[in-house]
Amino acid sequence: MVWVLYQAGFGNEFVDWDDYEYVKENSYVLRPSWSNAMTLLKTAYFGNYHPLTMWSYMATAAWIGKDAGSFIMVNVLLHAINACLVAYFAYRLSGRVVWVAVLTALFFAVHPLHVESVVWVSERKDVLYGLFFLAACIGYLRYLDRPSVGRYAVVWALFLLSCLSKPAAIILPILLLLLDDWHDRSWFSPRVWVEKIPFFALSFLFGSIALSIQNGGDFMGLLPTSSAKAFAVSHLDISWVQRCQDAAYALMTYLIRLFVPHSMAAYHPYPATYDSPVFVLYPLLAIALFATAIYSRRYTKILFFGFMFYLVCLLLVLQFVSVGSAIIAERYTYLPYIGILFALFYGLHRLSENRPVAWRTAVGGAAVVVALLFAVRTHNYIPAWKNTLALWDNVIQYYPDVAKPYTLRGTFKGKSGDLAAAIKDFEHALSLDTVYAATYEGLGNAYGFQGQPQKALAMFEKALQYDPNNGKSYYNRALANVQLQQFDRVLPDLDRALELTPNRAGEIASLRGYIYLQQKKYTDAVNAYGQALQIQPTAAAYCYRGVAQMNLNNHTAARADLQRALQIDPNMAEAKQYLAQIPQ
Repeated sequence: MVWVLYQAGFGNEFVDWDDYEYVKENSYVLRPSWSNAMTLLKTAYFGNYHPLTMWSYMATAAWIGKDAGSFIMVNVLLHAINACLVAYFAYRLSGRVVWVAVLTALFFAVHPLHVESVVWVSERKDVLYGLFFLAACIGYLRYLDRPSVGRYAVVWALFLLSCLSKPAAIILPILLLLLDDWHDRSWFSPRVWVEKIPFFALSFLFGSIALSIQNGGDFMGLLPTSSAKAFAVSHLDISWVQRCQDAAYALMTYLIRLFVPHSMAAYHPYPATYDSPVFVLYPLLAIALFATAIYSRRYTKILFFGFMFYLVCLLLVLQFVSVGSAIIAERYTYLPYIGILFALFYGLHRLSENRPVAWRTAVGGAAVVVALLFAVRTHNYIPAWKNTLALWDNVIQYYPDVAKPYTLRGTFKGKSGDLAAAIKDFEHALSLDTVYAATYEGLGNAYGFQGQPQKALAMFEKALQYDPNNGKSYYNRALANVQLQQFDRVLPDLDRALELTPNRAGEIASLRGYIYLQQKKYTDAVNAYGQALQIQPTAAAYCYRGVAQMNLNNHTAARADLQRALQIDPNMAEAKQYLAQIPQ
């Protein structure tokens, strides 16, 4: 069923929102090797440490295909497996009530808010960590049935695999305590807490790693980045009262959209103001719901367990600590909804135990009808992820007064060669927000392609004013200064670009070599091009190192480099011209 429902997404393209960094332009993934696998194990990538997810991308590229559809198919397969795990998890929790398991899994499988986790290639980490996370929960239920060292070790190993897929898994130990309570194990028992020490230790480790990397660090030098450094933790000027309002808004919005999925989009920005009544109403509702769940535990654990499962799974993404620029994200509902769905259907089961069969049949039938309506909504939402333009057109439909989607749509249009449309989007974005660095970055690139380096330089200066940690902006400012022949200003920008984007070391070394050539520092040019060639052998790097060797009168080395350039690109006129100038 999941496979059929999501077939509409198999023809989707990579979207220029993390997919390019994770897969489409990622040499580690597209050229699978043992060396690349070890690099991804020993380094952070794109603001995360999730080597198992990156290995899964490598395996997809090696064994299935390198097109977006191949990666989406694997995501769908993992989602289908997860639906089966949800069914078994609910089956065990409910005391083996089949229809509770089936309906919980059915709604998990078809819910529209899970589209983002499934058809977005970059969210492989969601469906992969979810698999190991659910397996760990099921394993813990088996451990509670018959404790043994072997079963305990399996749960811990599955937890480790989940953490290696996505750091969001670190909340598992708290859920294990919920499962203890569900099975009438007292939280006052020392054994209950001693059992969790290895789990909390792992949570502390991976939580520390994530916090360091997402603040642009390298976890005490142990995990250098193999991509651009990430600064995902936002330092927004928001008071703690507003953070609590944001958390309550997210908590209640996710809950409402579980039952009424609407306004689905890839991006949901923070509010411009907090004047809306929901920022007063939702905190009150959240407090009331929390109090009700606590109070209800006196009579039944169903609401308490379901709500606490939901709350704990959301705890890290309720924006108490702002990550990114979105107040909510649909992918964050992937596991949390399981708690509410289970509580709903198990609660209905308990209420219907003494009811006529016809009543139970009507309830089950109504649930199936709603699930079918959700499936239709899911099918209709999948095309919003068809490609980059469709993605941002859909966001703009809901947020026409927000700059970011116009900027990102403009960036893609610029990469596609439609510079006029790109500039139009950038200029509209600037009319909405004058401090969003990416807009200036995009305009700078567009002006650069139009051969207007002075205007491009001004835009890159503005981009760095608002985002001084963007390595791309330093590199692009260096390129603009090269076009303006202001060579003395280039090398400091290249140094900073290398620090922030070590994954672009080859490009940076090549440009550094070009500057040394212009400055007639031929030995430095040879060394710089040598560094570039170690990373990625290109015809241009061989050609210009050959030119530097010519100027040092190293004719044998120059001839070898120029001949190598022509082997890579037989039509390279520059290499032919310089080769003809070398004395025989």
